[in-house]
Amino acid sequence: MIKIFIYKFIKNIINFFLKLNFIKTNKKKIVFISYPDLSDNSWHLFNYIHQNRNNLLLIWLLNENLSLRKKKYLIKINKTNELLFVKKKSLVGIYHFLSSRIVFFTHNTYFFSQKNIGPILVNLWHGMPIKKIGFYRHKKPVNFYFDFMISTSSLYQRVLSKAFSLKKKSIIKCGLPRNDILINKKKIFFNKKKLKLILWLPTFRNTSEFEKICDSSKQHFLDEWPFNFISELNKIALNNKILILIKTHPLDVFKKPKEKFSNIIFLKDNDLIKIQLDIHELISISDGLLSDLSSVIIDYILTEKPLGLTTNFLKYFKRGLIKELNFLNNLNYQNIKSLRDFEIFFKKVKRNEKMIIDPKNIFYSKNAINASDRITKYFNI
Repeated sequence: MIKIFIYKFIKNIINFFLKLNFIKTNKKKIVFISYPDLSDNSWHLFNYIHQNRNNLLLIWLLNENLSLRKKKYLIKINKTNELLFVKKKSLVGIYHFLSSRIVFFTHNTYFFSQKNIGPILVNLWHGMPIKKIGFYRHKKPVNFYFDFMISTSSLYQRVLSKAFSLKKKSIIKCGLPRNDILINKKKIFFNKKKLKLILWLPTFRNTSEFEKICDSSKQHFLDEWPFNFISELNKIALNNKILILIKTHPLDVFKKPKEKFSNIIFLKDNDLIKIQLDIHELISISDGLLSDLSSVIIDYILTEKPLGLTTNFLKYFKRGLIKELNFLNNLNYQNIKSLRDFEIFFKKVKRNEKMIIDPKNIFYSKNAINASDRITKYFNI
């Protein structure tokens, strides 16, 4: 009760000062926020703007401290824009947020955000949803405000409109900035052994990172498989000359095993930082994808490469899927329930089979590409 009172009091104070034009808007100032820092759609849109637009003040509001090395690298990319890196939970961060023309974010901004107060707020989100979110999950509007959102198709416009109580006209059908790299490929060298590369990107089951979420009776994805599963899968991968990279979700409680495997590598966010690769850069050079309910499944439609879905999780998954998507019926994929199914999938990857993942073209519209360019033009940046 006290917390709600404090929130409302701060909202009213900020509202009062903004109506007095106490904080002036800087039309050249653009703010970016993401979780984790410097990631996902905000990161890819920032890179596009930083390299293709001039004389702007680009500001990252961060949850963690950014290394000096990373700052110097980002500033060096293009010297025609000014870059600032500021703690999100600080008075300086709040000032830059309120005085910017536009804010792009992936999860949320500040609790005091409200309509017609401060900058234009664009929710880039962190992928097209498959499992229930927002209104689908809680049967009430989300508790943070924004003006615009982006989507990959007309179907997702309708879904996001309902999930976030936002008018469809405010949802831009432009695709996702993080997927620009999937159609505008750059050369990336990672796999020295020249094995076929399969990414396994499972979503989290339970977490306490933002709020306590318990979506499954199993703690993480490996709990859904037999005890010696990874060792057996490694043997199959070795025999088929497959390298599997298992990148867990940032919110996942899963801890990397101490045991090393010849053809399976476990990655966390810190590992990607060390090898200086973004997850979507890895997706762009992969030969196949394994997942369950991760939103990267929708991204992978653009690659037309083999997709395998592990569906054993459905026995334990409690949150539920968004029914309007009719997801598992409208998608083309290899259903994986056993080690034998993995081997079948590996052979498809080895043959470089082309897979039309979205045969009805309902999850990702053909013209929803080059998202970063379309977003910058939409908002006249």
